[in-house]
Amino acid sequence: MAYVVPRVAGLGEDDIRRHCEDHLTNYKRPRHYVLVEELPKSPVGKLLRRALREEARQHFGVDKRQ
Repeated sequence: MAYVVPRVAGLGEDDIRRHCEDHLTNYKRPRHYVLVEELPKSPVGKLLRRALREEARQHFGVDKRQ
């Protein structure tokens, strides 16, 4: 699963998937892509990975083994 904050307006999931296919080997490519405006961060600016994992479980039924 990859959470992506696009830098370019109009960038879609297909564009990101194609980029990953061109630059990553098959086993390194994410199965799911989620476009977000911003990633959840703590008050000190650290990425809240636990919040992303919980969202993935709730919406996609994904756990850390996938």
